Amino acid sequence: MQLDETTDISNYSQLLVFVRYVSLDTIKEEFLFCESLLQTTKAVDVLAMLNVFFTKQDFGWKEKLHSLRTDGAPVMLGNKSGFALLVKKKSPNVLVTHCFLHKHALATKTLPTSLKEALSKVIKTVNFIRRRALNHRLFKTLCQEMDAEHEVLLYHTELRWLSRGQVLKQFFMLKIELSLVLEEKDNSFFEYLNKKDFTYKLAYLADNFNHMNNISLLIQGPDITIMDATEKLQAF
Repeated sequence: MQLDETTDISNYSQLLVFVRYVSLDTIKEEFLFCESLLQTTKAVDVLAMLNVFFTKQDFGWKEKLHSLRTDGAPVMLGNKSGFALLVKKKSPNVLVTHCFLHKHALATKTLPTSLKEALSKVIKTVNFIRRRALNHRLFKTLCQEMDAEHEVLLYHTELRWLSRGQVLKQFFMLKIELSLVLEEKDNSFFEYLNKKDFTYKLAYLADNFNHMNNISLLIQGPDITIMDATEKLQAF
């Protein structure tokens, strides 16, 4: 079973649960359910919601659960009251694993200071364009006039594992158009953007994150086994 608690655009907390199981000779993956956590989002609330769902289905999940995968949030993996700990109290033999993609996202926080600064400049430049409607329209019009491959910049979202790679790739491809807009707006990022040192760091970051995104996509999917994933990671 794999589960995650997330907040939607209406600020409602949603619990999403997926399951992988063996049916005859086939491994199947299913989206099990999505339910709103109406008040608090503590581990006991998550456990209570699971109990309610499986009671309705007349299914003894505690006896049949083999492994559990979650992200690294305290509500899931807390040492004293985390969801995983509560589950292991009910079913001691359950194997608890940490979501690989979340580990991957955490690893990117260990960048050297110079590369962190370059990434920060990218994010600030994107925000300068996207947060102001006029800047966004001007940039889109310029991209259209120059027949650029893309017309808009993507927002960087801290909690989305593909976000950095896609933002950096698009930023690099639209670097000339961005320079023109920033120069017209007399933005201080213009000078930084045109430095060779920044260009090298940007290219390095874009390539690295693109490779990491690709390997993350390769080890996902309904037919990927632990052997497939291990082989791809070792090759990477």
